[in-house]
Amino acid sequence: MNALTVENIGVGVHYLPVHLHPFYRKTFGWKEEDFPNAEWIGERTLSLPLSAALNDEDVEDVIVAFRKVFKK
Repeated sequence: MNALTVENIGVGVHYLPVHLHPFYRKTFGWKEEDFPNAEWIGERTLSLPLSAALNDEDVEDVIVAFRKVFKK
């Protein structure tokens, strides 16, 4: 995430495991480490910019930055 941010690409954490949402924690008493696989995936999943408002140049910027970061 940091490397893409340095490349001026806005990214965010995409996936918060269900058992970590306050409603489910309160309702079912779930806590961190109850579902380690879900947490592992959540820690490694991010959102890239996606919008109908992106023009072709914006999309190309995201692709170029992602490839640059991924190759490192």
